[in-house]
Amino acid sequence: MSGYALCLILVLTALESFCKATENVQGLNKESEEEHNPLTEDKSHLTEHKDDEGREEHKINEEDENVSFGNETYVFNKQDEKRELYKANVLSSSFDKVATAGVLIDKSYVIKEMFKVKKKVILLTRPPRWGKSLTLDMIKAFLDVEVDNMGSKIAPSLLTKPKMFHGSSYDVDNIGYKRLKVSNSGICKKMCEYPVIHLDLGDIDGYNESQILWNMYDKIDEVFQKQFPYLNETNFLNGLSEENDIKLRLERFTGRGTVEYSEFKKSITFLSNVLSKIYNNDPVILIDNYDKSLLNLYLKYGPNHESSVTLRKALEDLLKKTLRHNPHVRKAFVTGVFPCAKYDLLNKVDLLDSNVFNQYFDTLGPMLLPDFYVQIHWCVQQSNEELAKAGATNLENLVIHNAAKFSPVTWQVTCDALVAMFGTSVPHELLSWSPSDENNTVDEKHGELEPVHVTKTVAQFQALLIRSRVQLELIRTVDNILFYPVTSRKEDEETLALAQADLLHREHLITGNTSTHHQQEEEQGVFRSLTCEHLMSLVDCLLETHRFAKTFNSNHEQRNRLWKAGYNCKEKPNLLPQETQSLACVLRILFKMSAAEQMRSEWHRIEARLISVNNEALEYFLSLQYETHRDAWTTLLLLILTKILKMADDKFRVHTGAYYPRLCDLMCFDLKPELRSVLRKYFLRLGTVYGVL
Repeated sequence: MSGYALCLILVLTALESFCKATENVQGLNKESEEEHNPLTEDKSHLTEHKDDEGREEHKINEEDENVSFGNETYVFNKQDEKRELYKANVLSSSFDKVATAGVLIDKSYVIKEMFKVKKKVILLTRPPRWGKSLTLDMIKAFLDVEVDNMGSKIAPSLLTKPKMFHGSSYDVDNIGYKRLKVSNSGICKKMCEYPVIHLDLGDIDGYNESQILWNMYDKIDEVFQKQFPYLNETNFLNGLSEENDIKLRLERFTGRGTVEYSEFKKSITFLSNVLSKIYNNDPVILIDNYDKSLLNLYLKYGPNHESSVTLRKALEDLLKKTLRHNPHVRKAFVTGVFPCAKYDLLNKVDLLDSNVFNQYFDTLGPMLLPDFYVQIHWCVQQSNEELAKAGATNLENLVIHNAAKFSPVTWQVTCDALVAMFGTSVPHELLSWSPSDENNTVDEKHGELEPVHVTKTVAQFQALLIRSRVQLELIRTVDNILFYPVTSRKEDEETLALAQADLLHREHLITGNTSTHHQQEEEQGVFRSLTCEHLMSLVDCLLETHRFAKTFNSNHEQRNRLWKAGYNCKEKPNLLPQETQSLACVLRILFKMSAAEQMRSEWHRIEARLISVNNEALEYFLSLQYETHRDAWTTLLLLILTKILKMADDKFRVHTGAYYPRLCDLMCFDLKPELRSVLRKYFLRLGTVYGVL
């Protein structure tokens, strides 16, 4: 179990994009026929046989290869290089269809894991088309009781589902089932033992929350009538004479009466109670795409719109009643793209550590990663802060968990994607944007000036602010990827603590270059996996963000104009976090590169770039007019001076020669005590290195 989830992203369709891109392929050459298909785990067996007219046909044998294009899988025989039949809908969410197609990736271990986990409810958040629905259908096929028309259990000898997991023989019409991993475990004793309630909310849509909710209630009604049709049988209902309340409610839910609007949120709980009484076993509840309708409203209106808030509250009520407050649940498995805890839905639902993409990265990565990055980029461009944050978080988790598997080409694709995201999120319009005076019209009836387009103007301004916050999120994403989350924050805290210790004359606490703890922290992250060129490309886009933020923060006239417009009335808008955090990330990258042995051949180039950045930073600090702005830079100057203090004498001498006049100018300012302390230590070191002391 893990607390992280790829908080996944809202409309990612990597698999679907890949399939669409290949739908127009009309044929294969010999080389493509011989290429291994990574989506096919194992090969079937094939023998030649005669059809009714005596012509030779082919079944699948170990010399054949399955190759997927679009929605179909073609099985080719290498021996005669014929394009033969056997097509399967590999994008189907039907476990039975995919299992018989011979292209199933065995994820049956999930069934064992869900019972191993002590928590009652499991949430699996992944992008669309990543196999969540197929996984739930597999769980349903494994656990669901097989019953007759009256709901009575079928005798074990007549069960048909076990062959889906234990395997079956192959014939020409039905390719057959392969033996799955779960069939070798003791969990098989749970096969066909539980009533399963399967609620798929993925195809629910509507223009507003009311329409979506009514469609959702229709879907719940279908669960009663289609999954458990015997509940509507007269003989069955008559057998519930002693349970009059249950009988009356069942009649309403199965189409014989009217269901009150407020009763639906308790409907699955009620059904769980009924099934528990019938089978003397609490049911397993499977809820697929729990958040898709909410996502649609988020994208249409934003997360704070009344429709979004109302639907979110209704979903929360339904899920709480169904899962948290339902005493008749053996296990529940919920899929979606939002982590519930992040959005306050079921904040006690745990996440299953079953990351499909990470699990099969070697297989899926080369095909799907570029499309995945395109979808992340799309999320960043949507002027939706929550969507962009979810995309950035997902990108961060993907890279951190799979960095060891990245090839140089993969790193290049990843860095290019990050650079593109930075480029499109820079809010350049902030430097020239102003509320339009032309958008006001006169209300002739009252003779008053009515700003009929103010809402649109405010929305445009808010979109620019969102882009600036997206930039900040991307800065943090790069820092977290390179050095791991919280490492940079701990480094800043340690630097400040050492400066304060020096200020208090506790010199014994700051001897040596760095603490053992920090040395260990610096080894974290994926920094070592990137080449000099990769890192320099990230430095370039971070510096672009930093310089844009500096330009905006220095443009007091424009900031006053925006402030007076009243759209951010608490204080003048600024991009101080973007200005400081982007430069901090650049400095960490360049200082670490300057000491990295694997980049020794590039040290001269790196040193020149580092000196240029440090000089630019010192010059800008000396030009700042306001004390609050200088205070925001204290951590940056501490970082620069502390890193240089840790250098060997030869490098220290080179850097000091480049900055000496500006370091002297620093003493003319009323600096923070911690910064004065480090600056004092710097000049003491300077005296030692140059033989003055």
